[in-house]
Amino acid sequence: MATPQSTRHPKGGASHEEDDRKPLRGALRRLGLWSSENGAEPERPQTPIPAARTARYEGDAERHNLRFLQRYLRVGDAVLDIGANTGQRAIPAARLVGMPGRVDAFEPSPAMRAVLIENIASANLKSVVVVHALMAGQTPGLGRFIDGTSKSGRRRPPLPRELANRVLGIEQIRLEKFMGKRKYVLMYLDIAGYELNALRGTEEQLKKGNPPALLVAIDPALTDFGATPEILADWLEDRGYELAAYDADRNMLDYPQAPWRQRRIVLAIARSARNFVLQRLADTGR
Repeated sequence: MATPQSTRHPKGGASHEEDDRKPLRGALRRLGLWSSENGAEPERPQTPIPAARTARYEGDAERHNLRFLQRYLRVGDAVLDIGANTGQRAIPAARLVGMPGRVDAFEPSPAMRAVLIENIASANLKSVVVVHALMAGQTPGLGRFIDGTSKSGRRRPPLPRELANRVLGIEQIRLEKFMGKRKYVLMYLDIAGYELNALRGTEEQLKKGNPPALLVAIDPALTDFGATPEILADWLEDRGYELAAYDADRNMLDYPQAPWRQRRIVLAIARSARNFVLQRLADTGR
């Protein structure tokens, strides 16, 4: 089986930042039609599951992502759930990774966290899911978090000069330090537009392909914090991740031009670990 080709630039070579100053070249790069190295088209490795050019997205997109968890996760795996809410992802993941595994669930909202803890207890998963009253961000320290009513209607860090009720002080950490030497296989990230801030605090781990797969919310809420779906997509690409969509009906990965236009929660796979992810999906015993 072929090993994924490296897309890192040699010293002194062209950079993605240079590409981004050339709109056409940057657009071609996002489509996979341009490589900054020698201007060549990137070579895609062989994969155990053929990549579909067009995926059929019948039904609820969430069904495809949940099925991805079921095919991808294994007993003993470690998972990060950032913005765990009431356990919609943490609990299914914990059932799959079992007692030898671990799910670290971040939920800064006291209201949501209380329900999360109750749901975990009801599912008999307290030994698998570890709940953290923390925020993930770029700058460690005391962060501000809305756990009530705001103009946006979202529970999240407040914007400058945003009026909101129940603004709390919550410890904010960099995920790369929290992760330490632990190898995670998946991170789920859905934090109301604050996703890029959290990813910037995970950069060194992401450069190492830890974790190999992300399920990340990419939607217009990013603009509230100075980002866009395109900026987030380019940021992940520059750190070695490609955006994809999993088709549960055919057990295939698709690489659409702008997957966030089809699904709010988008799959991102480390190029260095693409074969690892595909081999798990190809396991016919799942």
